[in-house]
Amino acid sequence: RIRERILELNDRFRAGLEDRGLRVLSPTGDGERSGILCFEAQGDPGALWRYLNENRVSVSLRRGAVRLAPHFYNDGEDVARFFRVLDRAPR
Repeated sequence: RIRERILELNDRFRAGLEDRGLRVLSPTGDGERSGILCFEAQGDPGALWRYLNENRVSVSLRRGAVRLAPHFYNDGEDVARFFRVLDRAPR
């Protein structure tokens, strides 16, 4: 059930990222997915990483990609908050 919950959250993150024209770099096929979701930032990934963390959105920076790693304790409000903060990010 935990795995299903994490993948459901990742589906929501992936859909929102793709709706915003951001490319998801993590594998999305059956048997390839994990609890980690990396995406390509528009512009400077380091600047986006700093901005998100300064706004209390916990993400990592890996090889130039922004990395999300939600877990079972995250919920729909966390997903919505991520996108509210992301949508206000300087371009």
